[in-house]
Amino acid sequence: MIVLTHARRAAALLGAGVALTAALPVSAQQMQMPLEEGFYARGGLEAEYLSYGDEDTSGAYLDFNIGIGAGTLFGVPVGIELGAEGVSESESESAFYGAVSFDTGFGVIGLGVPRFALDKYVSTPSLGGFRLVEVVDFGLIDGRGVSGLYYLASSDVPYGISYDLAGTNFAFGLTYHEYDDEGETSVIQAAGNVRAGAFIFGGGAEYLESDVGDGEFYTASVQWQTDRFGLGAQYSQLDADIDFAEVFGDDFAEDAEDLGVSDLTADGQVDATKLWATWRPIDQLDLTASYVLLDDEDLYGLNARYTVAGFFVEGGAVNGVGDETLYQASIGFDF
Repeated sequence: MIVLTHARRAAALLGAGVALTAALPVSAQQMQMPLEEGFYARGGLEAEYLSYGDEDTSGAYLDFNIGIGAGTLFGVPVGIELGAEGVSESESESAFYGAVSFDTGFGVIGLGVPRFALDKYVSTPSLGGFRLVEVVDFGLIDGRGVSGLYYLASSDVPYGISYDLAGTNFAFGLTYHEYDDEGETSVIQAAGNVRAGAFIFGGGAEYLESDVGDGEFYTASVQWQTDRFGLGAQYSQLDADIDFAEVFGDDFAEDAEDLGVSDLTADGQVDATKLWATWRPIDQLDLTASYVLLDDEDLYGLNARYTVAGFFVEGGAVNGVGDETLYQASIGFDF
C-alpha cells in the first residue's frame, strides 16, 4: 500500500519531506479576481526546521500565483495567470504553472498549464503546522489528491484546460490535464466550496487514468469560522489500482526506496478523517489542535502561528509518528 507506516512516515519527513511540498490553496473569494482589474499576486515563502528524535533537517520553499490583465479580445477580457512552487533542501524540486485566461462573463476559462482544481479550492489547517506531513500520504490528509505531487516530483508537464465560476458565497472549478509522460496519464478534477453564514462547505473529486492503472479520489469538508474560533472536519478517500512508482518515475521510486518505502502500489481503498479546532486570542495569534485518523493510525498535532503584516513565526508538533514526537519551527511571509 502507498500509505506509509509510522516509522517510514517519520523518515520520509526528515529525508525527502522538504523535497515534497504542496501548493498554498486560495479561498474561493481570492481565486476569482476580475481580469480587467489589471494585476493580483498571492503566495508565500517559508524556511522550516524539522526535528525527530536525534535527527533534524531544514529547507525552504516558495509558492505563488500572479495574474495580469491583458486587455480584451473581441470584447472578452483576457489575462495571463502564472504560478510556481519550489523547494530546496539537499535537492531542489519545482513546478511551474501558466495559462491564458478568458473571462466569458459566465466563468473564466484557462488554457495552458492551469492550477489543479483541488489545489485552488481545498484548504484546511495543516497537521501541527506541517505542510509536508500531509503530502507524504499522497494528499489523503490535506484532501488535494495526487496530481500536484506528481507534477512536482516529475518533469512531466500537465497541459490542460480549466473552468472557474465564483460568486459572493460560492466558487467552483473544473480542470482537465494530460501529462507529457510515457504513461499517457490524464486527470480530471472538480472542486468547490459554499459559504453559509459562519459555515463553509467544501468538496472535490479527482480521477486519474494511466497506462499503469487508475485512481479515484474524493474529499468533503465542513468548517465553522468566527473572528476568534474555528472548527472543522474533513473526510478523504483514495480508491486506486495503480503503481505510483511507474507513474512518478524512477527518481521518485529510488528516493522512496532510500527511505525504506519499497512498494508504492495502491490496491484498494484508503480513508482519512481530519478534525481541528482553532482559537485566536488576539488578531495576530492562531492556536490550532488537530487530529487525523489515517488507515487505523492516530496522529495528533498542535501548532501556534504569530503573524504581523504578512510575516509569521510558527512552531508545532505531531505525535503518533513512530516512537518520537516530530517538531517544526518556521518563519516566512505570506502575501
